[in-house]
Amino acid sequence: MKQLFINSPARIHFGFLELNLKADRVFGSVGLTISKYKTKIQFKSSKKFQVYSLCDETKKAIENLITKLSKYYKLKPCEINVLDSIPRHSGLGSGTQLALIIGKGLTEFSKNKFEIETICEILGRGNRSGIGIESFRNGGFIVDAGKKKNTKIPPIIFNQKWPK
Repeated sequence: MKQLFINSPARIHFGFLELNLKADRVFGSVGLTISKYKTKIQFKSSKKFQVYSLCDETKKAIENLITKLSKYYKLKPCEINVLDSIPRHSGLGSGTQLALIIGKGLTEFSKNKFEIETICEILGRGNRSGIGIESFRNGGFIVDAGKKKNTKIPPIIFNQKWPK
């Protein structure tokens, strides 16, 4: 039986910084990854998609993410078990972290190439800030330079990763 575990830490977003209203970038920001809270999900071989979570809202969110991703990728059915989760609606990035875990898990489980920029675009993540995306990638203290009009994911100009 094939299985895959993916987890991601929470993050705090300290808000947007607009120091120059005439600048060509918007939504610059600062954020910090918090390892105390995390979302951890297990993907296991199954004949059909099955989602297990103690939270109905999280289960419905995952089912919605599967629907969105299946429009762009051929996905291998699997059992998805939420083993731990960031508290929802608490400002800790639970939605972005859940979306990126599901995107990465389903693409890898289905042997598709995981490209975070594509997954973010499909799932509507990183529209203003790159803090949650960089928290997923690397963690740490993050400074987001802000988006230009043609930028899909804001560039990260600084990330101080913490030693493990």
